[in-house]
Amino acid sequence: MTGVRKVLWPLVLAGCSGLAGPEKAPTGVLRVFAQAGDDGQYVGRPEATFLNTPLASFPDSRDPSDLCQLAALLTIPVGRVENLDAGDSIAFTADGGTAYLYPRADLGGNTVYLPPATFVSLTPGTAVTFQIPGAPGGFPAATFTGLTAPAITQLSPIPRASSASDSVVVTWAPTGDDSSRFEVSLQFATEGATSINRQVLCQWRDDGRAVIAGNLLSEWATTAMRRIEVSRFRAAQRDLGSGGVLYFLATYDMMPEPAP
Repeated sequence: MTGVRKVLWPLVLAGCSGLAGPEKAPTGVLRVFAQAGDDGQYVGRPEATFLNTPLASFPDSRDPSDLCQLAALLTIPVGRVENLDAGDSIAFTADGGTAYLYPRADLGGNTVYLPPATFVSLTPGTAVTFQIPGAPGGFPAATFTGLTAPAITQLSPIPRASSASDSVVVTWAPTGDDSSRFEVSLQFATEGATSINRQVLCQWRDDGRAVIAGNLLSEWATTAMRRIEVSRFRAAQRDLGSGGVLYFLATYDMMPEPAP
């Protein structure tokens, strides 16, 4: 799971903290995760979550800044939130057709709208539409259309090993505009750890070239347990006239093997 997918954490924490805080508002989070399928075709996974929660910060895919940092590899906290009913089903339309998302309970007992199949057909970079019927006393009816994240192509190999003095240059085919950001997560197990627990997390402008400083890579270079996750994402936010808000997050994800 890449860093950008942690977008729901502020909402989850706000919903289950039990502390008095800012006034809550109906909040919908619409997500589309796309990737290459086993047969070489592209597939996507749409999801939707509706909460009554204080408004939270949200990733800005037009952010012009670049950053790389060492960070713990956290897991999504499990806790109960105040879900809102958004209707019996949500129509999700992509270039591959229309699928319906139905409410299901996740491991924490919270409601997530998901399609019956794990994946649906869609082409990364094309528009998708969520039609939310809404429910009395729940989330209001709304329709949202957004562009998904284009597929990642021409990604340069990311070395498996590097000396502390060597930086790593990462290149890829850019989208050609400022609507998306590019994320690389080099994940590894620290000395004595039995599982991957730390990462070098970088988020960059999607302009096709960035550098990871060598002083961030010493543990990545020496660990025996490592993996790479790469994402491109687009995000959008729409304020609803009823006082609520819709967040849209679309990612294209891949897990390349570390280069020798």
